[in-house]
Amino acid sequence: MIKTITKYIAIFTVFAYFLLPKSAFAQAVDYRKIIRITPVILNINLNPGQQQSYDLRLDNLINQPLGIQLSLETLDTTDELTGMVFGNPHANSPFVSWILLSRKQFIIQEKDSQTFSLNVKIPKNAKLGSYTSVIFITPLLSTANQKNSPNVISRIGVLAFANIGTPKEVPTEKLAKILTFNFDQEKNKINAIIRVQNTFNFNLSSKANITLEPILFGKNQIIELEDKRILAGKVRKWIEPVNLSNGIYKADLAVSLGEGRIIYKTIFFSVPSFTYILKYLVILIILLLIFLLRKRLKKAFFILYKG
Repeated sequence: MIKTITKYIAIFTVFAYFLLPKSAFAQAVDYRKIIRITPVILNINLNPGQQQSYDLRLDNLINQPLGIQLSLETLDTTDELTGMVFGNPHANSPFVSWILLSRKQFIIQEKDSQTFSLNVKIPKNAKLGSYTSVIFITPLLSTANQKNSPNVISRIGVLAFANIGTPKEVPTEKLAKILTFNFDQEKNKINAIIRVQNTFNFNLSSKANITLEPILFGKNQIIELEDKRILAGKVRKWIEPVNLSNGIYKADLAVSLGEGRIIYKTIFFSVPSFTYILKYLVILIILLLIFLLRKRLKKAFFILYKG
C-alpha cells in the first residue's frame, strides 16, 4: 500500500513539473545568477536646497532579455533585530517625494548592461537629520509560452541612506544609550541580550564587543558582535549565544559609535542565574528550619490534633 502511494506521488510530481507553469517553481531561482546591481547601498550627504544625481548599474548575466521594473518605497524602521521591514504600507517618509527615477521600465538585452539615475532634490526647508528609502528592482523573465505574463524572479532592494545637513558636535553620551544588557538563561541556553538606542538625529554605525571575566577562576572571553547601523531615533538589538561554565562573571559591554566615541556598561551575573540560586536557597532554608524546629513543630501538631 505504501509503495503504491509513493509511486503515484512520484508520477504526479513529474507531471506537475512539466505541465504546470514555470512560475510555480520561480521561488527556487537565485537572482544573483541572473542580475548584478551596483551599488546596493547609496549613502547620500546633501544640504537643504541641494540636488544630486546618482547612477545605478544593472548587469544582465543570462543569455536572454530581462525586463526591469523600478519602484520607490519608504521603509518601516521599527524592527530592532534587522533595523528595517519592507512592504509596510503605513511607513511614511518625505524622502521618497524628493527622489525622481530617470525611468521605471526598460529591457536589458542578453549579457548587456543598463544604468538608471536617481535625481535627489532636497527642499530648502528640509529638516536636518537622516532619512531612508528603498529602490525596488523587479527583474521579469519571459519564456516562449509566457510572453504576456513573465515570471517575477524577485524584488531586490537598494537601500538609500541620506544625511541632510552636517551633524553638530555633541557629547558621546548624547549620541546613544544602552537600554538593555543582560544574559538570558533558559533551557540550558545562555544568550547575551543588548539593545542600543540612537538618541541623535543622524544615523550611526555601531561596533560592539563584550568582555567576560570570571570572578574566581578561568580565562577571559572577548565576544565580537555584528556591526549594525542604528537609524536616527531607533533601537537596534543583538542576541548573541554564549558558552559559559558555572560561576560568577563580570561583563563589560563597549559600543563604538565611530570617531573614537564609545559607550560602556558593566554588569555582574552568575551561571546558573541569581534567581535560580535564590529559589533553591529559599527551599534549603525552609528545610533547615523544619529540621531545627522539628520537636516544637511535632509538639504543636500534637496539641492541634488532641484539640
